[in-house]
Amino acid sequence: GTIGIVTGGPELGLRGTWRGFQWPLRGNAPAVTSPGGEFSLGGRWPFDLQASGRIKPADLPEFPAQMRGSLAKDRVVVREGSAALWGGKASVAGEAQWAPEYRWGFKGHVAELDVAQLRADVPGRIGFDFAASGNRFAGDTDLDLRFDKLAGRLRGAAARGGGHVQRTDSLWHFDNVA
Repeated sequence: GTIGIVTGGPELGLRGTWRGFQWPLRGNAPAVTSPGGEFSLGGRWPFDLQASGRIKPADLPEFPAQMRGSLAKDRVVVREGSAALWGGKASVAGEAQWAPEYRWGFKGHVAELDVAQLRADVPGRIGFDFAASGNRFAGDTDLDLRFDKLAGRLRGAAARGGGHVQRTDSLWHFDNVA
């Protein structure tokens, strides 16, 4: 690739692969790991970023994902992202910020999620819109999760619903979960 020393730069034109990535970069309890993938990083701050590979968020199985967005000095922005998980597909957009404070937020749509892969006694597939946010990159993050337009079939019956789930200081709150 190329690295140009320019006003407002640097200016990058990089392509490559990664192995054994984790976020945060330091520490023994990463929020996300990845065994490998490919990336391109280009332009000036904020850099255009494209990436695809396998990722494993803490407490979830590993799955393939790809994204297009940007990398700034204080955050990564996902303009378009997609992932395949539990037999379904997700589209996502959002950002993760690490300065001046940690916070993240993503929204998107999940289609054809195979619920039996989560609970074998609940066969069926569902789809829904979601919005999720938190204030840390660890399993104990304060969490706000909204889901709407849930539709599909579970145990042979029509399923519809939505709701709001929050975790604040390890206390869980459920609002209009149906």
